[in-house]
Amino acid sequence: MSLLDGIQEALLNKGGETTSRYLNEHITGKTAEFALEIGVDSVVNSIPGIGSVITTYKNKKHIKNMEILIRELDNKIEKIYHLPKKTDSDKKTIDDILEKAIDTAVNSEQETKIKFIVQGFESIIESEDISYDVASLYLGTLERVSLLDIAVLKHYCTPFDLRDINGILDSFNIDAEIFNSSRAYLRTLGLIETKSDINVTADIDMIYKSLDDTIKNVVNIKNYLLGKNKKLYPPKITNLRKLESKERYQSSKFGRNFYSYFIEE
Repeated sequence: MSLLDGIQEALLNKGGETTSRYLNEHITGKTAEFALEIGVDSVVNSIPGIGSVITTYKNKKHIKNMEILIRELDNKIEKIYHLPKKTDSDKKTIDDILEKAIDTAVNSEQETKIKFIVQGFESIIESEDISYDVASLYLGTLERVSLLDIAVLKHYCTPFDLRDINGILDSFNIDAEIFNSSRAYLRTLGLIETKSDINVTADIDMIYKSLDDTIKNVVNIKNYLLGKNKKLYPPKITNLRKLESKERYQSSKFGRNFYSYFIEE
């Protein structure tokens, strides 16, 4: 039985607290063992009492995250169960993705992100082309962003007239500098981009042509004044339209796909 089939069977055939207890016995026990195997740094362990405190905290964190994951899966399981049947190859890939999703959820520092993980898993397995590499990229990106980063990305995925920067500043109790830092970080991840990223090449080409025309006109005027040309030809300069390469931020295609998979309801 596949990992997904096993979880589906547990959630569809068990109810309420029984489901939670069943899955805790079969899954979170392994999670606790995993957390114990991780342990803590040997230097920390050398301090009496510190190692056990940190290990206990990490165990509780892992188990709590797993319980949240179970609840989120329970909310989605009926829909997932009735998705079109996949090929055996797809089922193997789905199990690998689910395992990655579970690991991501268990190790999540922010519990709210677990809901996004489950939503992303559902979106991924709904796709016609199921790719572990693509799913791993999305889940890995989710691991690297905070709830603030997600709010900033959502801001740039929202129509311009509905954006509310002040709402983000107030919700996270931050200033504009922190907002800009988050935005810069999202740009390094490829989730947002600027007009300059797209249009800078075209702007440089336009400026180069305008300068080239200007130089030719200067030569033309010089030759006319020196008597080398009997006629002063009318100047021809490439029109310098308004430059497009401004620091105007927008979500990238990757950012919009990421947002629609994990965040957008």
